[in-house]
Amino acid sequence: MHLTLSKNVIGGVLLLLIGFAVGWYSLSNYDIGSISGMGPGMLPLIMASILVLCGLGCLIVRDAPEEEPLDIRALALIIGSILSFAATVEALGLFPAVAALVAIASLAHRDRGLRRALILTVFLSIAAAAIFVFGLGLPLKLVT
Repeated sequence: MHLTLSKNVIGGVLLLLIGFAVGWYSLSNYDIGSISGMGPGMLPLIMASILVLCGLGCLIVRDAPEEEPLDIRALALIIGSILSFAATVEALGLFPAVAALVAIASLAHRDRGLRRALILTVFLSIAAAAIFVFGLGLPLKLVT
């Protein structure tokens, strides 16, 4: 059996690693409880199990037809956009952090234009404010 590094293999291995790590952490640090009296570790354990199952699914169907090669540039830009959001949301506020996230992530796709990125920035900024600040009441500043 020949194993190639395709998107499904890399994604499946990452899901397995994250799932096992979260499962191990929830089992070693939280009380699981029982089905009738669930403890604080039950939900992370269930989510970890779902991640492991998804990872196994990715590995099973790894031989998808006409699979594109992994685009390292796009992967790095998406991860960078998430890290930029995490680094700027408290210092600059929600709107600038979402704008930075969308601006960096939009560079990952070579065929998308500036107009589309601006529309997405406005929509996601409003949606994030509506959901997290006004809906859930999280103490996030919109702009500093």
